[in-house]
Amino acid sequence: MMVKKSQNKSVLFLDFDGVLRTGNSPYRDEFGSLFDPASVHELQRIIESVNPMIVISSSWKMLGLGVLREMWRERGLPGRIFGITPSDASNEMMMRGEMPDPKLKGAEIQQWLDEHPEYTHYAILDDEDVAQDNMQRSHLVQTNPSIGISSQITDAILVLLMN
Repeated sequence: MMVKKSQNKSVLFLDFDGVLRTGNSPYRDEFGSLFDPASVHELQRIIESVNPMIVISSSWKMLGLGVLREMWRERGLPGRIFGITPSDASNEMMMRGEMPDPKLKGAEIQQWLDEHPEYTHYAILDDEDVAQDNMQRSHLVQTNPSIGISSQITDAILVLLMN
C-alpha cells in the first residue's frame, strides 16, 4: 500500500545509535560512524511503503538540522529529514557531559507532537524505552542495539504508520 505524499500525515521519530548504527563500525566519514547497510535497507522499505516524515530524536541532532540533512544527502540515505525534536534540556545535559534520561527523549517527542497536531500517525524507533506513558509506549518499536532495524521491526513500524 503506497501512501501519496499529499495524504501523508505520518511521522517516524528516528534514533541512530542502536537503530541505524550498530556495533562499532570501523568505517567512518566526516559525520562519524557509517550506518549498518541492513538497517538502512529496512529504513528504505519503510520509506517506500509509507513515506513518513522523518524527525530525528537521536542525540546526533546536536549536529544541527542542516548538518544532518547534508549527511543524509552525502550518504544517499532514504527519505528526507523533516526536522528534529526540541532538545534544550537534553543538549544542556550533554554539554555538561551527562547522559540524558531516556524519558527526556519521550518528553521531546511529545512536545514535537503537541506543536504539530496535523500529524495523525507516528512511530518511535529507538533501542531504548523512551516512552513517557502507555500511549507513547504503544507507538514505540524497540530495536536490539546490536542488530538495528530487522524485517520484523520494519513490519511493526509499518503497522503503526499505516493504521
